[in-house]
Amino acid sequence: MNFVALDVETANSDRGSICQIGWVRFRDGEPVDSFTSLVNPESPFLQRNILIHGITPEHVHGSPTFATLFPRLIADLTCDFIAHHGSFDWQSFAHACLLNNLALPSWLWVDTQEMSEFRWPGWANYKLDSVCGQLGISLQAHHNALHDAEACGGIVSKSGFGLVHLRQFGRKVEKEDARHFSTRYHGLGPGIIFSSSTGRQARFSVEKGLGELSGILEGFLADDVVVDLEMYELKTWVSSNASWLDLPPWTEILVGIEVVVSSSVHDWREVVQDLSWLVNRLRSQHFQGVAIELLNLEGLFRGILSDGILRDSEVVKLQSWLNEHGQLAGNFLYDELDARIKKVLMDGLITAEERNDLICFMLQFVSHLNEEARGCFVSNEIESDVSTAIYGQPPVDFENRSFCLSGSFQLFGSKLEIEGIIQSRGGVVVGSMTKKVNYLVVGSNGSSDWRFGAYGRKVEKAMEFKSKGFTIEVIDEHWFHAALNVSG
Repeated sequence: MNFVALDVETANSDRGSICQIGWVRFRDGEPVDSFTSLVNPESPFLQRNILIHGITPEHVHGSPTFATLFPRLIADLTCDFIAHHGSFDWQSFAHACLLNNLALPSWLWVDTQEMSEFRWPGWANYKLDSVCGQLGISLQAHHNALHDAEACGGIVSKSGFGLVHLRQFGRKVEKEDARHFSTRYHGLGPGIIFSSSTGRQARFSVEKGLGELSGILEGFLADDVVVDLEMYELKTWVSSNASWLDLPPWTEILVGIEVVVSSSVHDWREVVQDLSWLVNRLRSQHFQGVAIELLNLEGLFRGILSDGILRDSEVVKLQSWLNEHGQLAGNFLYDELDARIKKVLMDGLITAEERNDLICFMLQFVSHLNEEARGCFVSNEIESDVSTAIYGQPPVDFENRSFCLSGSFQLFGSKLEIEGIIQSRGGVVVGSMTKKVNYLVVGSNGSSDWRFGAYGRKVEKAMEFKSKGFTIEVIDEHWFHAALNVSG
């Protein structure tokens, strides 16, 4: 049996940005020939990738491009099949061919990760270094293309499988397969210039969206479970941010989301990390300060809760986030969450009551969580403890009382309608949150200004005033609507 084990490293998360390639030929289970070369990817290097493999732009200066190496690869790699570990390598090779208008070779690609799962079931994971450790295969320098290729070939030899058996883990790669891995990171550009023509609301929409998405992705990565609801949450986020996603450089985010949604379970964590890197880079380039960090926390709530369950690892992630963002101490949302997390983790055991309390607290700050996830919490009879909730359920008196409105309302036609109702019953409506406000009414659809930063600070202000002894009730739209019926 004559096969070649192949591995590539990439400069960034574009599968076609190959910066090193290595292969080792095996005959009768033994390595007999090898080749490696740095490759000029003709695209930017991401810091995250450099940290993985140590290859920098300076290292590939003067190196051949993929197109230059391609004829040699085609001539040398005549064999029964190409062995690779995980889908990344065939995807990278195929996409590099597509970018360079090169005909895909008709190789059979055999995935040793998939083969290992079948051959040795029950292991904790099947990453290349883990499989090598289990089999006693020497991996001299992980993420060096030549050494990874040699280790991959060793896994084939250790399996004891013959060519007929190995073919079941193989695939022929077609041109259409390569199209799924769109080119990315060819330049992030300056992005939207927020002038008077684009306006404050345009800037806010992008800031809010980036902050949320950054947190959502962190929430996804807080556990190792991939569920359809998380993918649905990404699509929901896209729908609510469609107004600016077709403008550069934000279009890069849309491409990244498409890659995440279409990725396999094996690749999911890596492509989410790639997308998270991009979002955080764009976020830091264009926005800084308390506002976007707290939007990130709201997004983290959303990402964690999007699968309809709160796991222990996700509670630990919340604690880690708080530790990393200590500069936010003094903000109501941060302080409340910090106190709750410390109490929950004090004895190292998270009870059902403590878990439910955290879920209820988080749900109060997440206005766009997919309905199926919300339904999971409702079906599990998770109810808010009003003694610790942001929103109270007090009697609502109107005569000579001051009301402030926040958010978008579902049960009423408009804020003007609500203002009219309040005034008809002897109440006063004010536009800003002051110490004299008696009731802050928050719409059940959340608010386009919902954040704890420069704008939309009404809830935060109300809670700050309450903490200082002022009598202010924060109520949601549904309780307000019910109060109208009670008061007649």
